[in-house]
Amino acid sequence: MDITATTTLAPQQVAKARQAATDFEAFYVTQFINLMKSQNEAEQFNGGVGEKMFRQELNTQLGQAIARQGGFGIGDAVYAQLIRQQEAMNHGAR
Repeated sequence: MDITATTTLAPQQVAKARQAATDFEAFYVTQFINLMKSQNEAEQFNGGVGEKMFRQELNTQLGQAIARQGGFGIGDAVYAQLIRQQEAMNHGAR
């Protein structure tokens, strides 16, 4: 069931929840990539500080791109929970 179709939240609230969930997943995926690459590409190019900074930015961009394309599904779960919590707050339940 698509939680967005059944919500009574304003479109702006739904958009903010979706963005927050995507941002969360992008952060998670980036951390995963950092760990994976640090073990597999350690000292590969020996580019020093410049390479380290570039690699971090590359990993961040990869994480964001993966999250925008659906990622690992974490964003969908976070999004659904955010919508449920907002609905509960709007209806007085906590």
